[in-house]
Amino acid sequence: MKKEKIITATIGLCLAASLLAGCNEATGETVAASQLGGGQTQISVENSQGAAVSTEGQYCFSFNGYTIMPGTEVAPAIAVLGDNYEFLEQASCAGQGTDRAYMYPGFTVGAYKSEGVEYIKTIVIVDSLTDCNGLHVGDSFADAKAILGTPDYEDDFILIYKASNTQLWINAENGMGEITEIVYTDGE
Repeated sequence: MKKEKIITATIGLCLAASLLAGCNEATGETVAASQLGGGQTQISVENSQGAAVSTEGQYCFSFNGYTIMPGTEVAPAIAVLGDNYEFLEQASCAGQGTDRAYMYPGFTVGAYKSEGVEYIKTIVIVDSLTDCNGLHVGDSFADAKAILGTPDYEDDFILIYKASNTQLWINAENGMGEITEIVYTDGE
């Protein structure tokens, strides 16, 4: 349990650092989410081309029948997810408020404030138990391509899929094609 908290805190710090790389305006769409029982997370995403895209042509995190989309307001998602999270906040890179991380079991919601409203920047999945339409942390890039199709960009460390103003990043820190995290981001 202590190891999981250290890993979660480390991921939160990395997420916060990545949030500092850029600040964006958001779409303001509404979102909702809920937590599965037993501490597990289930993600189900699909489109007609087999990629993880919602019916609105956006990459989004579907969680027990609800959708959390990068670029939308945080408040509705947090209201449904509940308060079972660890929270990290620090000054924004551009000096425009604060960047925040809501670290839930299995995933982290990264957020920023713009004009007094808090928006989702990223949803980061690092838990191998989290199902992303058949894709998991620990799977290979080949598995990701079989499920999601051809990426818009790829190298030894990342596959990037783009849809409208959102992106899905499949990361492999080791450069060997083993997935270490799955990131939904606003793509700005």
